[in-house]
Amino acid sequence: MTFLPALQVYAVTRWQEVHDVLGDAVTFASSEAFSAGVHFAPEALAIYSPTSPLFAYNLINVDKPLHTHLRDPLMAALPDDGLISALVASRAAGENELK
Repeated sequence: MTFLPALQVYAVTRWQEVHDVLGDAVTFASSEAFSAGVHFAPEALAIYSPTSPLFAYNLINVDKPLHTHLRDPLMAALPDDGLISALVASRAAGENELK
């Protein structure tokens, strides 16, 4: 786990840490992770209001159930190339890498 000061967030990359974070939505909430407009260039703020849905309702900045509502159409549009299934199966088998 690494803190990214420029974004004021933690980057979680190890399997067990990701699993722990995703399993504890109370401690590791994404809601309002990025304050509206704080991390955007003045050019972006000139086009979009910090209170616009662009800033308030995105996959990074919301928790369930809104996150699921926003994610589902994206997941339906992505091709299932078997990678996700392979990752899930390898993790369920206690493996740390895909074969």
